Amino acid sequence: MADKAQPSPEVQLYARVRLQRVVFGAFAIVLVCLFALGLSAYRTMQVERDAARLAEADALARAARARNQSVATEKAKQQTEDELSVRERELALGKCRLAMLDVRDGKIARAAALLNDARGLGLPAWSPMIERMTRDATPRFTGSEHSDAPVVAGAVSGDGRVVAIARQTGAGIIVETWNAAGGEIIAAYPAASPAPDLTSRPARLLLSHDGSAWFLPLPEISFHGSEGGITPIHIDRWPRGVPLAAVTGDASLTTVHLAAGTLIRLERNAARQWGESAVSLGEHQSGVAALCMMEGRPVVATATGIYSIGISGALISLHEFTEAPGKVALHGGAGAVFAGVLYGREVRLLALSLGDQTHLATSRHEMPDEHCEDLLFLRDDSLVWTGRSGRAFTMSFAGKREWVLGGYTLSFMERHSQGLLFGNRRGEVSVRVLDESRDLGLSRHVVPPRFTPEARGHGFVMRAPDACLFVVRGHEVQSMGELLSAELAPQGPAWREGDTLRLPGGGVSHEQGVLLGAMRDGSVLLHDSPRKLKLVTPDGVIERLLPVDRVPETVVVAAGARVTAMRIRDDVYVTDFRADPEPVGGRLEASPDLLALDATGTRLAIAYGATVLVQAVSDESTYTLRTATSPRQIALLFEGTVLVTIETGALVFYEVETGRELTRAGTEVTSIAASGTRSLNIVASNRLHELSWD
Repeated sequence: MADKAQPSPEVQLYARVRLQRVVFGAFAIVLVCLFALGLSAYRTMQVERDAARLAEADALARAARARNQSVATEKAKQQTEDELSVRERELALGKCRLAMLDVRDGKIARAAALLNDARGLGLPAWSPMIERMTRDATPRFTGSEHSDAPVVAGAVSGDGRVVAIARQTGAGIIVETWNAAGGEIIAAYPAASPAPDLTSRPARLLLSHDGSAWFLPLPEISFHGSEGGITPIHIDRWPRGVPLAAVTGDASLTTVHLAAGTLIRLERNAARQWGESAVSLGEHQSGVAALCMMEGRPVVATATGIYSIGISGALISLHEFTEAPGKVALHGGAGAVFAGVLYGREVRLLALSLGDQTHLATSRHEMPDEHCEDLLFLRDDSLVWTGRSGRAFTMSFAGKREWVLGGYTLSFMERHSQGLLFGNRRGEVSVRVLDESRDLGLSRHVVPPRFTPEARGHGFVMRAPDACLFVVRGHEVQSMGELLSAELAPQGPAWREGDTLRLPGGGVSHEQGVLLGAMRDGSVLLHDSPRKLKLVTPDGVIERLLPVDRVPETVVVAAGARVTAMRIRDDVYVTDFRADPEPVGGRLEASPDLLALDATGTRLAIAYGATVLVQAVSDESTYTLRTATSPRQIALLFEGTVLVTIETGALVFYEVETGRELTRAGTEVTSIAASGTRSLNIVASNRLHELSWD
């Protein structure tokens, strides 16, 4: 076959050109399509972005609105809760005010119900006053396995928290310890035997200050008990057949003195071994009828009189008997030795001093024509005569008071925080609740006749007729000698002895200045001429400047804080010693009569006659109260929400916020001082009282 003819070069070129056009056209079309697609995607992305931005902005706006609405709702809720809380507090306050009125009207049950209604609403700071007046806090002393066994002796610890009871059982003497406040049994010690029958004669039981140890003196063998068990003590110097006349011991019961015909001293060493020794009484060696300790020295009574044993061992006559008494009781009180002497039906109560003026006073009391079972002193210096069938008389220099307690012969009586604690031969242990104990608190001491007492924040001070100063803190009494003044802190007294400043707790300082006060932490306040105020602390001396060259006329110290207020001329200044004293508001047209700080040092009361201003130390908030009469003294309690005044011999309690009188208490009240946020020291009817709402 003949070969097919090949295209000419022109045709081939034309074909290639056409192919290239087709290829480039297709490529262009692809590019255009890609561009169009990209542009469309870009525009779609822009639209979606704008939509997302709008959605985000809308979401943010909705979130902001929701947040603002939530804040507004929370704020409204908080305001509602605050308003509700205020209304609840006002309602609780109103209920508490009504409760106080019911207490005054004798509607105790209704007052207690109102107080219970107010508990969930927010009680005011002074609600413990209603608690104390409405609660039934009488301890029952039930739960003993030997409740039918006769009680032969009893005692209360120095801190008032523990009661010890001795019972006569067939196996011997059982000693029980109880919680004084609640009446729950703490421990029952095994029977101490051999033991004589004590149901027909008075017996004595000693209890340490903290209630951890007791001492039971018996003729054949005595017993000491503690957590470690019972220790029998054989006393060789106790004459056989001679009954116990009196016994006394120190706070820890490591030293005990017994009067059993003669005077015997027992001491417990570090190895818990007891040693005994006879105390020399010269010609009065036998026939000791009564015993007490006064200023660390024994005081004894014999058939001829009452004698103190001097430092050298010599006897010092305090009182001579004109005839032999039937019974004698001695007690070391606050600044004086009290003696109860029975002559037939007459009981003579004597106050004797160890100073130059030995005889202070005598009062005579006629007793019933019946047998005297016992003559003893309570721990608050009250003299007690006990007869049969629960009959008893308490005596003071102002008079006597008759009691019938339980209906059976009493084995012991003692002062309790709620009234009178007693036990009898039937085995009963009970408390007779007294209104004066509720109103004035625990009676600590009797003020000896002719003594001048004063309540302080951390105790009491008393001036004797011979100018001797005594400091009383709880049951501890300290003779300070003929000092001009002493200031009290929880650690002890502070006083100046020449150029030496004795600090609370035993420290010594040689800082110069007039002693003005003592703080709770043991620091001492001094004024050094002409304008210097010093605070002597364990860490050094803080100095502040007074605004004028003058010794403050009146100085008061907060019971629980390092804050003091002082009056200089007609102005009142306050300082917490972080800065110089600053003036506080008051009445410029009158001179203040009285000042008082609450225990925390946050509120100050200033009395101008019958008008009392109570103001916060840190700001200008002030309350004005008007009392019925010009108060003799004032005090602030319950964080400064209650003002206490002495008006015509009575304690008057005012609510600071409204100026309303809450309640009245006591008679013959002469001195008060806040000892804490909820506690008050009181001098009333020649007694030293400690009132606490804790």
